[in-house]
Amino acid sequence: MSAEEPTLDAVLEAFMMDAHQNGALATYLQRHPQFSLELIDLSHEMHRVPGDEHPPLDHAARTSMDAVVARVLEAWPVQEGSRNLFAELRPADYGRVSKTMGVPRGVIGAVKDGLAIWSTIPGKWLARLAAALGGTVDELRASIGGASPQASYKSEARPERKEPVPFEQLLIEARVDDARRAEIMEDGD
Repeated sequence: MSAEEPTLDAVLEAFMMDAHQNGALATYLQRHPQFSLELIDLSHEMHRVPGDEHPPLDHAARTSMDAVVARVLEAWPVQEGSRNLFAELRPADYGRVSKTMGVPRGVIGAVKDGLAIWSTIPGKWLARLAAALGGTVDELRASIGGASPQASYKSEARPERKEPVPFEQLLIEARVDDARRAEIMEDGD
């Protein structure tokens, strides 16, 4: 009496159970050469890393990457004043900063976008704004005006970048009352 030939499904199921053992693929290929293509395909599929997941790095890979990052930082050191103080602000943060500074949010946004002539902004006001943003005046200056204006999805024309105006003009356009505007502008260097 001869033993019954196992089915493809039975062989693949048994291989899945034993695949974690060393040499399992070679053993199954020797026992079931008629299913070699299917066994190899299943083995590849079981060891394939999904496209959005990466295997964890071993110690040697992490050490190598750390060394490369260190070399890059030596070549291009982070410069003082290179941190963008506006980069991580959320809409609620603009409200907090504008309240702290005593001006409408639009004034903070205009300063961020470089729409105020830097030399016309009172020094003490700049220092207070930098502090409210958690940085220095140098970091604030480096953070201003780098971004292009935001495009409107409803607009068919590309938005035009406005030319910078004196800071006091921004305050007037934002309808900051005369007394508060005078207080800000007297806040000189």
